[in-house]
Formats: sequence, structure tokens, C-alpha cells
Amino acid sequence: MLIDSDVDDQVLSHYKQKRLSELKKGIPIPSITSRQSLLNTITTQRCIIHFHNPEFARCQIMDKKLAEAADIVGDIKFYRAEAQLFEDVCEYLQIRTLPFLGFFRDGKCVDGIVGFEGLSGDDFKANELVKFIKRSDISK
Repeated sequence: MLIDSDVDDQVLSHYKQKRLSELKKGIPIPSITSRQSLLNTITTQRCIIHFHNPEFARCQIMDKKLAEAADIVGDIKFYRAEAQLFEDVCEYLQIRTLPFLGFFRDGKCVDGIVGFEGLSGDDFKANELVKFIKRSDISK
């Protein structure tokens, strides 16, 4: 059986373009929907949790940037949690502004981002977020 290398090259090229397109979109950030799952995640993983409201435009921006950052920062897990479902946790963490990124290590919130504080506004780049993460206490 002969293999047509032109067809193989086209298939490979198509697959490569499709995969690059997927990576540019960022990996989807899994949602946490139960209190037990949230507490288990915080206490067993080094992670960043995006407390959000899906109706807020800035939370949607943060979701997109987090997905891009998750592709780059492979040793930290990323999650999202709808703030309204975790009012007691938000109160404990004194979350007053959304989006809020909580940086958790060893069961403690070691750092965070309130709104877009420390970033260059609504059009910040994912690389800014990655730099913030790498400078934070979660990376130590």
C-alpha cells in the first residue's frame, strides 16, 4: 500500500492549524459548584480561583485572560466559582469587588487580585497576569 505524502502533509497541516487555534482560545477553566468541592480544592491544590458573576463584563474578560494564562502556567490549577453560590466564603475572604482571583496554597489565600488591580485595565494582556502570578506568593 502506497502512502500519499501530499495528503498526509495536508492532514497534518490542517490538524496543526486547528490545534494552534484551540490553544489561542485558551483552555476552558473548570467551574466549582459545591462548597465541599471548593474546600477540597483549596486545601489540596495550589490553585487560583476566579470568584465571578457571569453577567459582569469584567468577569468575562478575566475568564478569557485566565484561560490564556492557564496555557502558560502549567504548575498551578485554575478554577472559577460563581460568587453568589459561595457567599459565606466570599464574606470570609472579604471579597467586595468582582472579579476576584484568590491565590491558594496549603489551604490559605496567599495572594489575590481585586478587580483588575495591578493590571493595565480592561485591555490587559494575559502575559501581565502570568507575570503577576509568577511574582506572587503562590509561586514560592
